[in-house]
Amino acid sequence: MVSLAAFLIVFFLVYTMSIRRGELWGFTVYYPFPDFYNNIPAQLFRVFKADFLPDDIVLLNINGIDALLVDVKIAMFLSFALCTPVFAWQAGKFLLPALRKHERSFLAKIVVPTSLLFLVGALFSYFVFTPFALSFFFTYSKNLDVGIAMTGDLHPTIGVLNFLSWITILVLAFGLIFELPVFMGGITFLSIVRARSWLNGWRYALIAFLIIGGIITPDVSGITQMIVAVPMFGLYMVGVGVAYYIERGRPREDVEDLPEPTTDEHEVKEETDEGSV
Repeated sequence: MVSLAAFLIVFFLVYTMSIRRGELWGFTVYYPFPDFYNNIPAQLFRVFKADFLPDDIVLLNINGIDALLVDVKIAMFLSFALCTPVFAWQAGKFLLPALRKHERSFLAKIVVPTSLLFLVGALFSYFVFTPFALSFFFTYSKNLDVGIAMTGDLHPTIGVLNFLSWITILVLAFGLIFELPVFMGGITFLSIVRARSWLNGWRYALIAFLIIGGIITPDVSGITQMIVAVPMFGLYMVGVGVAYYIERGRPREDVEDLPEPTTDEHEVKEETDEGSV
């Protein structure tokens, strides 16, 4: 109930307030001011337009209410982000009593790296990948003469909802992708997968990253797919290093108790037979 109440309060404030600029004793100050139409989501959307859309691209309000839906979605996304500390606090109150001391210590150590990696991934998407991808697709539209004729020129178009979906999906996807080293380290810390197993599986990981890149980048050129897959593979190798670092910090007997990585079916069969005997 606390999380829901916090979310609703923040959503109401975000959706009914705007950020205005003024002068106070010669200094520029920003302050909230009630404004239902020129609210914070609308201001953020204009920032997105300025950062991603060339001047000749036309945004379309295809279904009539798309602009309203964009406003609401941005408000929900921003409210969720602002309420993340409350959600984490509530989750901690529920989960921490069930964790051992070393597990609590591990969680405390990964809070900062997890937050920083998500932020770096989101910023990489916002400032590097998303502008490149949108520019790449709009170039195709211009070459195929697809768009709306205005003042004698042809202007490529994009739906306002599709435009927002592109930004949010890619920013969230890259933020989560950059969490890969933390995820791999956590799996190794829980004694589920050894570091050597991560290293031996790099070929399968590379194939998986190429597939993921093809899913979240709908073009068929392969260029944007590689832009996604290469950083993911680099993060995977960082995760391998993190897993080895975690294993070195453990007592030797604990590491030896982890399951050995096997790549040969015959070896697996022999281990099974020995266990039966």
